[in-house]
Amino acid sequence: MMSLMATGGCSFGPVDLDGRACPCADGWVCVDAQCVLAEPDAGRDAAVDVGRDAGDDAAPRDVGVDVGPDAGPSDAGFDTPDVGPRSVCEDTASFFCSDFEDGSLSPPWTRSIVDVDVGSVENTTARAAQGERSMHAIVTESSSRARMQYEFEEDRPEVHARAQVYIPTDSPHDFVSLLLLGQGSTTGIPVVALQMRESDQASIYAAGARVPDTTLVIPRDRWVCIGLTVVSDGADDLHVIGTVGAEPFYDQHVSGTAITALDFAMAGIEFSGPAGTGTEVFVDDVEFSETPLPCAAE
Repeated sequence: MMSLMATGGCSFGPVDLDGRACPCADGWVCVDAQCVLAEPDAGRDAAVDVGRDAGDDAAPRDVGVDVGPDAGPSDAGFDTPDVGPRSVCEDTASFFCSDFEDGSLSPPWTRSIVDVDVGSVENTTARAAQGERSMHAIVTESSSRARMQYEFEEDRPEVHARAQVYIPTDSPHDFVSLLLLGQGSTTGIPVVALQMRESDQASIYAAGARVPDTTLVIPRDRWVCIGLTVVSDGADDLHVIGTVGAEPFYDQHVSGTAITALDFAMAGIEFSGPAGTGTEVFVDDVEFSETPLPCAAE
């Protein structure tokens, strides 16, 4: 009997520990204080899956690619490119504005006032206060005209005009009117004008007469802002203000004009000077408004 057991060996079935109290034998795990048969692949798979997924999803490498370039200064530059200076006409509340950037003169201007063979106005790229274009007015004889006119849709008792002008050093003149406001657009006769006199002083022409010269000079060979304001009381008084840059050079009341309202405005050249000479003026960023249009301090 002993010899048979020694040579044949013994075998036992698997031990069922399911539900037994912990601690557990090898191959069993303790869950809620009870033994449960372990799944051979569960631990390995869970470790691999959790390590790979959590590591890859949260890795700094992935965050750097997605977030870094979008928030960086170079990327911000591409999102908001430099588009250059804005046009004065983009946000203006003026009832008229012309920056000449569309390459034309009319519209928005109503018509040109030019003496045939001795005067011309054109849209040019030769120079501009900002942007790429301006108006170029030229006359080749004295007492000549080369300007653009805008006729208001209704009479206005108060008008503020502002423009950028450029007058070259080699542009001779006795005097030249640059901005003009008046009543009676069918005749084209201005009643108030901002002028540049013989020695480049700023001056005002009103009610058919020139007011005394001032000491304020309009600079040459650079763009300068000029402004002209005319306010009518509807009877026999005009309040006239002239500015060069941010500085007023004239602020007076003028009587005897018989002007009750304004219905047109002009910009360009009304010129008088010695025979055989001419002048040229560049004009840009012209506005006409019912509210003040101050020139910025330089």
